[in-house]
Amino acid sequence: MHSRSSRIFTLALSLAMSFVALLPLSRASHAQGRLDLSQLKVASEAQSITQILDGTSIFFKKAAALGKKDNVTAAEANEVAADGTNKKGDLVALRRDFESFITKLKQSDHWNAEFDAQFLAALRSTNAKNGVQQIGGARRLLEAVVGVAPDGANAWEFLARSDQDGMTITHYGYLTHISDLPDESLFSNPGIRTEVTARFTFSATTKLTARHLLGNIIATAAMGRLTIYFNQAPGADFTIPASFANGQPIATFSVRFQNILNVQSPDSGVSIAVADLTQRQAHSFTLDGHNLRLGQHALRARLFATGQGTRTQVDPPKSSFLLGGNITVTKP
Repeated sequence: MHSRSSRIFTLALSLAMSFVALLPLSRASHAQGRLDLSQLKVASEAQSITQILDGTSIFFKKAAALGKKDNVTAAEANEVAADGTNKKGDLVALRRDFESFITKLKQSDHWNAEFDAQFLAALRSTNAKNGVQQIGGARRLLEAVVGVAPDGANAWEFLARSDQDGMTITHYGYLTHISDLPDESLFSNPGIRTEVTARFTFSATTKLTARHLLGNIIATAAMGRLTIYFNQAPGADFTIPASFANGQPIATFSVRFQNILNVQSPDSGVSIAVADLTQRQAHSFTLDGHNLRLGQHALRARLFATGQGTRTQVDPPKSSFLLGGNITVTKP
């Protein structure tokens, strides 16, 4: 994970441990409304995380105290710098232990609304409780968010096809890049990066709401809904549009498209498409042992795509578009 998701992950760990520390390891059962960490076989992860965070707390206290001193010796500065370097390894261990913690809770069917309630009740800080509630609960906080790139960078990149049949347009394709994830992890076979091996596919249906002509320029608008799917066993096929709607739905968006077609010949033109996306849902998924979430509720993004359009029938109009493009986040 990079930058933004790493910061979220670190915050999640800090909040999570205020919950874990209050869970009795040797008493209570799920039926009594508490989680028995020993029974769930996550006690070792909880103990490891607690020990690492204890050490991290000492480090930050030492660094804060040093920052208040008027005169800091070179030896003191070097010691804190060395400790900071060591903490990078601790973050790797924290991530590993916490991923295991979440996975085991999921496997035992304890990754649910009850977990959210217990987490919230255990937090002593009102600010922390309010923060968790605003985010949408403990589970949403604790799973790393990917695909939310900062500063106008590409959050996702994709290849797609759009088929028009009268007033209805079907869009389908696959993601070739998601910020915070290695590109090779998006394919079951990194050596063959096509729709056949793509783990992240999408499908959308939109209805035309406007059409305008000026010379050889045709501008249209359409509205609809787009869903992204995660596929543990990929196998999409551009000759079978419905195959891009297989797998686990992990994100849904409302969309408004504008397409500008520069007609080059009676049945062919260059297409430029833009769209406004608003995320409506985000569901967790597991990739390479990591618990992730693509985007977040109410995220807003901008799509840009360009490619070739071909008309196959005049009346009622039928056409297809082959497109490549990207999406940038406008409001996280």
